Amino acid sequence: MNKIAPQEEPIEPDDSEETSNFFRFGRKESRNIKLEGISNIMANFGKCCNPIPGDEVVAYLTKGKGISIHRHHCRRIPSEEVDRLIQVNWEPIVELSYPTEITLEVQDRSGILGEITTAIAERKINIREGSFGPASLNGNINTNLASERVGYNKMILEVTGLKQLEQAMGAIRQLKEVIRVSRS
Repeated sequence: MNKIAPQEEPIEPDDSEETSNFFRFGRKESRNIKLEGISNIMANFGKCCNPIPGDEVVAYLTKGKGISIHRHHCRRIPSEEVDRLIQVNWEPIVELSYPTEITLEVQDRSGILGEITTAIAERKINIREGSFGPASLNGNINTNLASERVGYNKMILEVTGLKQLEQAMGAIRQLKEVIRVSRS
């Protein structure tokens, strides 16, 4: 059977891409990207920007590693190689979830983490990972709040797309102690 239909080796992601220790994963196969009318193309998702359905995306034809999907304004797409970019679109598949990192800066008080996780859970979103600590450890302290305790949090959420992520971030922003929430 292998002589008739040999299996292709899976495309490996580029290990040279910069990622934090906190966020080291990328999806290797695209089941919901459409390239010029062709569905289910094999592609890597950029670990640098982790695109999700709803994001404006572009495919980058890599040298020897196939197609890599990135958010349209990803810093890792070489600006001088526009001839290697291919326009692609998302094809909605509701049952898939995508890991997406968010960063929060909050006034630290008892119970705030519980309120944040409740706001996320109410939208039926799983929190895959979390990292929590004082903002001063990360160099992100807001000087206006230097006298107050500020917490700096990172979370990886499993979302179905940009709409669900924006709903969760909007709910988090409604909490009084939240200073900032953004997609990492």
